[in-house]
Formats: sequence, structure tokens, C-alpha cells
Amino acid sequence: MTFWDKLLVRSLRLKSVMRGTLVGRNRSRANAALGRFTRRDCNRLVAATLVHYSRLAATVPPHPNLGSRITVRLGGVLLAACLDAMLEEGLERDYAIELIGDMAWRIYRRWGQAASLLVAPFERDPVRRIRLAVGLFLYFPFGGPGYQREDIPDPSARRFNIASCPTSAYLVPRGAADLMLKAGCNLDYALAELWGGRLERGGTIAEGCAHCAFRFVGGVPPATSATRIAHGDAR
Repeated sequence: MTFWDKLLVRSLRLKSVMRGTLVGRNRSRANAALGRFTRRDCNRLVAATLVHYSRLAATVPPHPNLGSRITVRLGGVLLAACLDAMLEEGLERDYAIELIGDMAWRIYRRWGQAASLLVAPFERDPVRRIRLAVGLFLYFPFGGPGYQREDIPDPSARRFNIASCPTSAYLVPRGAADLMLKAGCNLDYALAELWGGRLERGGTIAEGCAHCAFRFVGGVPPATSATRIAHGDAR
């Protein structure tokens, strides 16, 4: 593992995140007799995750900007490494991905809260506030040229398509589209709620669509079920 990889992973406080998510939860969704995760389990999983991360990171091709390099390593390589470690422990794949999604949200939430703190003092209008918060994320880390974006005029929301997602480009060919969608893409619904709004989605690259369609609406409470816009109407 390179010095920069070590620094990046260390900044996440991975052991603390894993312990905070897993300790006390069932080791198996289907078999309660296997007991619950302990701190010792988490220490072992972190060690195994770092071994897999080092192996996988060495195979990642160069990326054109810092943001996409970071997101591929954190949203792609690290999630894949964690999944490999959990599968080695015997966890069911769906349950492992659920737990990884919960861990990823603990980290992603920090980024979302930072955006909220930057935007809140300058904007009270919920529509403009969510536009600014989304804009910060689209500037970094989800900016071009790694993430190719098409903005769509919409007076009541921040709407755009992502035609190229480096993280999906890493995970989907590895057979991990389910990991990308459930532990990556789907975090955006909770992110919109954190920002005081709602995400309406028209499909994702991880689901096999040509692009990811986003519509962040400010000041609108989250729906009781995920709201989707027709993918063909994303333009």
C-alpha cells in the first residue's frame, strides 16, 4: 500500500467506523446461533480489509483528477476489500453489503454535514440551499473530467445526469454492481434528506442504465418509498 493510500484510509478511522457499526449486531441474518459481532471480530475484519485493499489498489489504473482517484479508492476499492473480508468470514453476501452500506453512510454523512455547515450560513431558501450543497459535491469529489455531467434546467430542483462514474466503472466489471448500488448509489437518498430535501432518481449506471439521473429537490420531505423519475425523461 502506498503512503497516500495509507493516509487516505487512516483519515476514515476505519476501525472506529467498523466497531460503531458492527459491534452487537448479528454475525448472520439467518442464523442467530452464530452470535453477535465483537470488537475482536472488528479488529480481525479491519486487518483483512487492509490486506485486500493493498492487493486491489495496486491494480487501479490512473484517474484524471484527484476527486475521482479518491472516490474510486474509497467508494470502490475499500468497499470491495471490505466485502472480500466479510465473505471470507462466512457472511451472507446481501447481509455483508447491508453492513458495508451502514459503514459507508457513517463516513459519507460527515461529508454531507460539512457541506451543510458551509452552505447554511449563506442561504435560507431550501431550494437554493440544496442546490449549493449538491454543487459543492459536484465540484469535489464528484467533478470532471472523471465524472462527466450534463446539467438539466429545472427551476425547482438541482437536476443532472452523470454519464461516466469511475466508481461504477471499477465495481461493475468486477461483478459488484449490487455493492455499488446498495452501499454506494443508494446513500444519496439519505444525503438528500440530510440536506433537507429529497432525491428523485431515474436509474443508475450500476443498474445498467446509460447514465445516472439525479433530481435533488429542496424543502420536500423524503417519500415513504424511493421516488423515481422516468429514465427516458431525465433529459
